[in-house]
Amino acid sequence: AGGRVADLLTNFSIWSGYEIVPMSLAVNTAKSDLMGLKTIPTKNRVLVGKTRVKGHGVGLDSELGSKIVKDDIHIIRRALAESEVHHRIDAFMVIAGIGGGTGSGGAPVIATELKEFYDEPVYALAILPTDDEGMIMAKNAMKSMQELNETVDSCLLYTSPSPRDRTRS
Repeated sequence: AGGRVADLLTNFSIWSGYEIVPMSLAVNTAKSDLMGLKTIPTKNRVLVGKTRVKGHGVGLDSELGSKIVKDDIHIIRRALAESEVHHRIDAFMVIAGIGGGTGSGGAPVIATELKEFYDEPVYALAILPTDDEGMIMAKNAMKSMQELNETVDSCLLYTSPSPRDRTRS
């Protein structure tokens, strides 16, 4: 979810003429999720956990997502340094779906890293799971929200209606 939202914001930034998103970096453990992005340049798509999960994602395992991002944080740090965009930004926005494994476990790790290395504020846009996505996703989201709230300057929450609610309207 986070990659798709970042991709849409990047697309809007390009086509609107406003440089509201000077650079997007997509980080995931699932190669297919990164390949599905349309606007974020390929060079700005970072696959982490290559040796551990081989590009197949972590499922709903937020602990594994957190560990992989911690272990591969140097790859993310290098991608940010190579972009040199941090010299002309006002803030960082960590966008993540916090019901699954990579986003819920990795977003707090990335936010912590950004806070430690940069002076700019760090915000989070957390995409919550829908009501019908199950208890594991709800627990992942709750834990991730707590960790993000301890780290970021502000956290925005987004939830979309569940499929059954969309059919009612």
